[in-house]
Amino acid sequence: MDTKSSPSAAVDMSLPISEAALDAARLARSLGREDLAAVLLASRGRLARPETVLVVIGEFKKGKSSLINGILGRELCPVDDDIATARLVLIRHGTPERVIVRNPDGTELERAGDLAELGRLATEAPSGADPMQHAYLEVCAENAFLAHGVILVDTPGVGGGLSGGYETLALGYLHAADGLIFVTDASGPLSRAELEFLARARNVCPDVLVAISKVDLYPDWRELAAGDAGLLQARDPGTKLFPLSAALRAAALSSGDAALNMESGFPALLDGIAGEILDPSRARAAARCLGDVRAAARQFEAALLAESQALTDPAAGREHAERLAGERRRLEELRGAAARWQVMLGDGFADLISDVEHRLRVELRTLARDIEARIEEEDPAETWDDLASEVRSRMADAAVNVIVALEDGTAAIVDRIAAVLHEEALGIGPPRREDAPVDLTSLWTARAPEVRLVSESAATAWASLRGAQGGILVFGMLTGLAGLAFTTGALVGIGVLFGGKQLLEERKRQLTQRRQKARLAVRQFIDDANGEIAKSMRDAARELQRKVRDGVSERIAEELQARVATLERLQEAARASDAERQARLQQVAAWLQQARGLLRRADELEGVRA
Repeated sequence: MDTKSSPSAAVDMSLPISEAALDAARLARSLGREDLAAVLLASRGRLARPETVLVVIGEFKKGKSSLINGILGRELCPVDDDIATARLVLIRHGTPERVIVRNPDGTELERAGDLAELGRLATEAPSGADPMQHAYLEVCAENAFLAHGVILVDTPGVGGGLSGGYETLALGYLHAADGLIFVTDASGPLSRAELEFLARARNVCPDVLVAISKVDLYPDWRELAAGDAGLLQARDPGTKLFPLSAALRAAALSSGDAALNMESGFPALLDGIAGEILDPSRARAAARCLGDVRAAARQFEAALLAESQALTDPAAGREHAERLAGERRRLEELRGAAARWQVMLGDGFADLISDVEHRLRVELRTLARDIEARIEEEDPAETWDDLASEVRSRMADAAVNVIVALEDGTAAIVDRIAAVLHEEALGIGPPRREDAPVDLTSLWTARAPEVRLVSESAATAWASLRGAQGGILVFGMLTGLAGLAFTTGALVGIGVLFGGKQLLEERKRQLTQRRQKARLAVRQFIDDANGEIAKSMRDAARELQRKVRDGVSERIAEELQARVATLERLQEAARASDAERQARLQQVAAWLQQARGLLRRADELEGVRA
């Protein structure tokens, strides 16, 4: 039984685009442009197998791992009623099958070996003392669905609902995603928190699917699914809903029962993944591949025209060679550290880091003021959970804002550099934009602020007894000296009066102490989190800056290599005999026809794709 997604239009378009890229790479090699051939073949490889990141998110025990197993058609992720996934698990196609433990920066911590270790590693909740507390798992598995280039991300379940900062952390994963599958189950309708999360998720990741799991356990799931569909349509008509049964899927795959498989709902989900997520990813890869073919063909055309002119008119060839030599010198200058775009890159990222840090400080100062104002109005012993949840949630929002600011700022810097390169009039295309999302878990771990608000009822009672005892002793002594006599009831009343006063004073003192503890805990938490986020932000900015620098340098190197290769051919043309010129002209004419044919094909394919 086929577990892959269904074919689509985007898949059909990939073949002619791939053939055009292959023909362009062959022409590049014929012209001695191994650098362009490598670029074209790499772009063709991404077209054949575009990397598509699909994130699965939901609350604890909603069936995320079972859903992933159903998509893959095999029991890969651990499924147990008493345990839940506690780490981020990234699943991709690969052989041999293995599990790798990685730091947030991608460096390898531990290689567990076979997939038998996945259950233990994925369900062991990290602790503060755990050196791998921020690690994620990379699983390489041989699978037909993953072979399409899909990377499935199984996120830790959200305990206690989508609140307390975990919601925002989950949204942070989506900055690196092409699509989202949000998992709920058929035990009840979508909650308000789930609907609010989906609304926010749509703003971060436009391709969102909703799966209702465990429909085989609830006879009235159809009514519930209809109600959920109505809620989703009212908020976002574009969101699609898929009722699923992982148990029926497993039984169908085991028995080869096609009808049972259809009843499981997974074929419909796979079609939805193909149409809503995989096809757009293929379309982006196709657009990039076509762009690379067109850019290479234009370079070929310009170089071959120059050589053709040099072969037919040596004087024009010499003039063209002088112009190319000047352009080569300018390109070599652009590779220097003092080049205008290099200065703009450094200044741009310095300003970006300063701006993001300033906005982060302002946001955290506002958070501290707001929380301290609440502490002054409330008793932390009664509202601490809500206070901690708000602090954590707003801190997670601040971390996500850092990501957005870095990504938006980097895009703006790239646009400014592309404009500067365009002014050079050297045919330098914009730098290739590699996806470089920042992993939110590397910025901040979303732990809650802690404060020890111990029960103080015993201390309060003791203070009351001490006040009552003191009052009775004092009045007893005074009345004895004055020769007066109070009844036992009067002395008890006096004791109650003094004890109540002492009790009120003790409660005020303890409330003041609790507020002070809460303020200190919040300040310490914000300071620690601010340090984590700021350092990780600077590290991420340096990595983004490096990627932009390498992308621009790659483009400049391509243009420089084009000038060098053309100059070499012009020099050869100047030294060639008449017979050699005629033979070379025929060869150049054939190559020029191929280059122009590639340009026409790229334009035609772009028209069909659009």
